[in-house]
Amino acid sequence: MFSCNEIQASTGSFFKYPACVTAAQTAHANLGLVYVGIQASTKEAKINFGAATRLATSVGLWIALILHIIGVELYVRPSCCHPPFHR
Repeated sequence: MFSCNEIQASTGSFFKYPACVTAAQTAHANLGLVYVGIQASTKEAKINFGAATRLATSVGLWIALILHIIGVELYVRPSCCHPPFHR
C-alpha cells in the first residue's frame, strides 16, 4: 500500500490510480491519507519494484523474528535443567 503522495513522488503523477485522482479532485483531501494497492513486481516500473521490496522485507523480518525466538528456546531449554559440567 502506497499513499498518493508516495506515488506522486515516485512516478511524477498518479493518474493511473483512480483513488488518487478522486482524492485530488476533492477540495480538502489530504493525499497522504489516501492509500492505493500497488502490484508487487520486479519486472515493471519502479513503484512496482518498491512494492515488491516492501513485501519481501516485512516477510523476511517476521521469519527472522520467529527463527530467533525458536533458536533461543532451543539453546536455553537444555541449559536450564542440567547442572554445569566441571572438569
